[in-house]
Amino acid sequence: MVDLSDYSFADWMNFVFNHPVDPAHPWYMADCVLYDFDSAVMLQHLSTLFARPELAYLIYTPEQIDQGLSFIVSERGFIGILLDQDLPLRLRRDCIMQMATLLHLHQERYPALPGTLYWWQSAIRNCRYHYQRLYQNEEIIRYFLRILNRMLNRKTIPQQLRKALENGLQELKRTVENGLIMTQTSKKRTYTRQQMALFREVLDAELDGSGSGSTEQN
Repeated sequence: MVDLSDYSFADWMNFVFNHPVDPAHPWYMADCVLYDFDSAVMLQHLSTLFARPELAYLIYTPEQIDQGLSFIVSERGFIGILLDQDLPLRLRRDCIMQMATLLHLHQERYPALPGTLYWWQSAIRNCRYHYQRLYQNEEIIRYFLRILNRMLNRKTIPQQLRKALENGLQELKRTVENGLIMTQTSKKRTYTRQQMALFREVLDAELDGSGSGSTEQN
């Protein structure tokens, strides 16, 4: 098992990106890939990558970066730490909002690469941490909705990026629907009026980014 807890940002980027590219058999799906990490360190590395993605392009090929980005949001990746409530909510929020910089740069430069087409969908679907699920965390849902709406509202947006955002919004809607289903089948789980209002906002969100806009107030 690889312990990433003490990895520098450069070492961590090597772990994520420095692999041969094999779309049919990505390196991170091998049974022998096991690792441990410190959530605070991992969140810092993710935020640095999202805010300054050009650092990766100085070292790795676009195909390696594309594969590594798919790993980050895969079921074997790191995206679940967004639900780690031991980490400050402000830092987790910033991490989500910084994803826009990374995705815009990568898809603008390399629109033919497939990795980011399902980035948002995978990030939302695989955002789970131990026994926590995304539909149980209203704040992280709110930030995902905010960034998706913000990017969809841009006047000019590449078709590949728009499709990726639409995939993400549809997955967020499914997540909310699953939360509502779980509420109906469980006597323990109930939602407040504020949470239900957020859920309705997600379900009513349009693929063009239009909506009530209330997510921008938080």
